[in-house]
Amino acid sequence: MPILINGLNPAMLKRFQDIATLPEKEKECLLTTVDHFIKASKISLM
Repeated sequence: MPILINGLNPAMLKRFQDIATLPEKEKECLLTTVDHFIKASKISLM
């Protein structure tokens, strides 16, 4: 089991770091997509 840092494993932290270095427009588009995916996932769990 990976070591968690603030509730996140190192692979997830690396993803956040990679996202943070993207140009603003690409970062905004990616985060919007993730937000929609999370919303749809939560709805499907109801």
